[in-house]
Amino acid sequence: LILQKIGNSAYKLQFPDHVKIHPVFHVSQLKKHIGARSIPSPNLPMVNTDGTIKTGPAGVLQVRQIPRNDAPVVQ
Repeated sequence: LILQKIGNSAYKLQFPDHVKIHPVFHVSQLKKHIGARSIPSPNLPMVNTDGTIKTGPAGVLQVRQIPRNDAPVVQ
């Protein structure tokens, strides 16, 4: 649900109370709703305690060492 248009290119949205995400989005991040029914995504992105989206890897699959300036560096 759109609560407010902010300037020429941002909108404030309403989310359920349990969702911890910043409610203001640039129009480039939104998609037009087409159809009589909306199907919300059940999987919202993981967020940190301050509400920012977690961008780190879920896990490390491999580790390797490469030489850099005559010293091994772990990747």
